[in-house]
Amino acid sequence: MTCRTSADFYDAWSFPTEDVERDFARDSEPATWAFDHPKAWGDEEHSLDIAQELGRDENSHMYLHSALSGDGKFLAISRSFAEKIVIVDVQAREVRQVLEGTGDVVWRPVRRREGSGVAAKDDEVGGEGSPAYMLVGSAEDEGYRSGRNNTLILWDLDKNGRVLDEEEPIDPAAFAAKALGAIAPELESTHEWTKDFVDSSSLLADFEAALRKAEVAHRRRHNTVLKDANLGGFGSQSFSTDGKYLLWHYQDKSTQQRMREPDALPQVVVWDVDTSKAVHRLRGHTDAIMWSAFSPDSKTIASVSWDGTLRVYLFSTGELLWAHEHSESQSWTGAFAPDSQSIAWSLKGGRVVKVHEVATGRVLATFPEEFIDWCRCLAWHPDGDSLALCVDRSAYIWRPFDSDGNSDGNSDTDKPSNTGTLAQHFQLPFSSSWQSFAAVSSISWLGTGRRLSVAISDGTSLVYDTQHNRKELFARPAGAATSGAEQALFLVRDDARSARQQDDSRMYVSVDGDARVRYWTGVMGEAAGWWEGWGKKVKKVKKGMVKGKDGVDTFPETGKYVKITKMSSRPQEPVEGLVAGVEGKKEERDEWAERGAELWTAE
Repeated sequence: MTCRTSADFYDAWSFPTEDVERDFARDSEPATWAFDHPKAWGDEEHSLDIAQELGRDENSHMYLHSALSGDGKFLAISRSFAEKIVIVDVQAREVRQVLEGTGDVVWRPVRRREGSGVAAKDDEVGGEGSPAYMLVGSAEDEGYRSGRNNTLILWDLDKNGRVLDEEEPIDPAAFAAKALGAIAPELESTHEWTKDFVDSSSLLADFEAALRKAEVAHRRRHNTVLKDANLGGFGSQSFSTDGKYLLWHYQDKSTQQRMREPDALPQVVVWDVDTSKAVHRLRGHTDAIMWSAFSPDSKTIASVSWDGTLRVYLFSTGELLWAHEHSESQSWTGAFAPDSQSIAWSLKGGRVVKVHEVATGRVLATFPEEFIDWCRCLAWHPDGDSLALCVDRSAYIWRPFDSDGNSDGNSDTDKPSNTGTLAQHFQLPFSSSWQSFAAVSSISWLGTGRRLSVAISDGTSLVYDTQHNRKELFARPAGAATSGAEQALFLVRDDARSARQQDDSRMYVSVDGDARVRYWTGVMGEAAGWWEGWGKKVKKVKKGMVKGKDGVDTFPETGKYVKITKMSSRPQEPVEGLVAGVEGKKEERDEWAERGAELWTAE
């Protein structure tokens, strides 16, 4: 049997642009490629290399975690097994700050104006000496690099993405050499330590390491540091919607090898960020907690654990509202619906997905298939009617509340429940060579929910436009060196292009496993122009035109139309001819409108 590694996979495998086992479709029509797609690394408009800031070591494993601030201005990118968090200014396309930290990173929600849902302006927050942003990151245990990180650091940043209390760094190597040089003569004369012995020992390296550790502790004296604390993973919502409270996990090591006393079992801590005090300690789980979240209305808190349970608490009192304790094997993740009335989770080893009513715990729907692998990613559409999920080689869009006639309203999970309907099923082709490597690693909705982002395990990102049945691809080329990257694609406003074009231009920003931040421009806003979504199946004859069935050049059938609203200031023919031409175009426009095309204005 041939033993294959991830390096072999990255070297040989590439995303199949022509032949997937199941593709996205609408009305039985397979999705087509958007204009100028597929794309691959190297086709981006700009890339930012952050390998040096991350301290990349070619001989060590690197897994990138990233998070976008609530206002879309800053990216925080951390590397596993290294004390580095890089803060990138998205619009300026440059690194603003490098912090110590690793693992999951979470931004505190951007502060809103009092009594409104509008973000405060730049001149209202983050003035001199006051924080505009807060970032939560992890720090590793000394000498415990294979386990879970157990210290959280809360970083205050100004409106430019920089720490408030910047200090002049020391040179640990120089100070270590100076210290050793000061004591070496006495060690040699009094204790018979020869120079060769001192030079061959680890004294200098140990001095330097001790100074580096002390330097970090000195810098962190301004930060809130939470010991024996972990952030939830797998899509956890660690902050309340208003940003006042933070969820973190205490005593969160697994009990699978040895059960502990009740007081030593994992807990979810509800932390008041402004007062630095614990409001509640939510107990009841008997194994490591994988996921925790505030509901969008912040009235309830839920957690999912390896003990196979889902527990839902009232935020106001910390009281247990209900717990689902009929699961088998480990459970991994959950997700509150946008209206806070429903909650989905994966149970029985991640093979089953259910939706419950938050108020009562009643089962509302069960996914129609039982998986053979873990489902560890759930994402509700902003409208709350659809749930995206992924497992193994598949990505699904499920409508759990569509009735199938099986629901009996019983909360007992052994009874049949509604299975809803499957709106979409995407699946990578099976490969006997790479069956444990090629997979859909995560899934998320972008912007207002028109686009679905599908992350592939090799570092490729696929975007499906549900409105236009089009796909966009940002592929890692076969052979391109990479490592894993979590939540790697973001849709943000392109300020420079929007200012030039006076529109709502968007761009994708990807955080890729080769330690590059890539900018993919030319993405239109939610109200797109007619040219967006041209499929590769449409054969262009000349710029902007295609051949119709009768052989006559015509506009592509995109469902869009250009209405001319401003005439030329220097007509080249008599006015009568121009008027006749406009009337002819009006008739053509009306014909397109009758066929269902939308009208838009080009100035």
